[in-house]
Amino acid sequence: MDPLQEAQHAQAAGLLWRSKEVLQSRIRQNGYDPVEFEKLGAVLLSMQDTLQAGKYLFLSGSEREEYRAAIALYIQRSGSNLDTILPTLPRCVRKGVSDQFPDGVAAHLIGLGIPVLPPSSPEPEPTRFNQSKWIGYGCMVGVLAILMLAALGLYSVMKAFWK
Repeated sequence: MDPLQEAQHAQAAGLLWRSKEVLQSRIRQNGYDPVEFEKLGAVLLSMQDTLQAGKYLFLSGSEREEYRAAIALYIQRSGSNLDTILPTLPRCVRKGVSDQFPDGVAAHLIGLGIPVLPPSSPEPEPTRFNQSKWIGYGCMVGVLAILMLAALGLYSVMKAFWK
C-alpha cells in the first residue's frame, strides 16, 4: 500500500499516531513536499500538538483559515533569529531553500538567512558519461597492450628455445 494511503487510512481509523509516523518517515526519505507537510500538520493539529502542527503547516505554505492560529503560534515561539528557528526545522529544510518552496515560505526562510539552493536539474550531467566512456577505452587499450606484450614474450621464448 502507498504510504500516503496508509497514513490516510490510519487517520480515518483514528490511529493518528500511526498516520504521524508514516508521514514523518516519508518526509525523512523524500525531503520537502508541501502536500506531505500539510498532511502531517493537519494530523498534528488533530492530535492537539499545535506548535508542531504550526511548523509543518507554515512550511507547507497553506493559507487555510483553520491553520492560521497554529502557524502564528509557531512563528511567534520560534522567533525571527536563525539560531533559534534552525534547530526546529526538518533536515530537508535546513539544507536550504529550493525552487519547490512556496513563495511566502521561501521569502520568510531566506529572510532568516537560510541559504538558497540552485535550481534542480532534471538531466544528469553529460561529463560523467564521457568520463566513463574514456575509462572504458583506457581499459581496452591496457588489455590490448598486455596481450601484445604477452605475444611478444612468447615469440621471444620460442625463438630462443628453437635455436
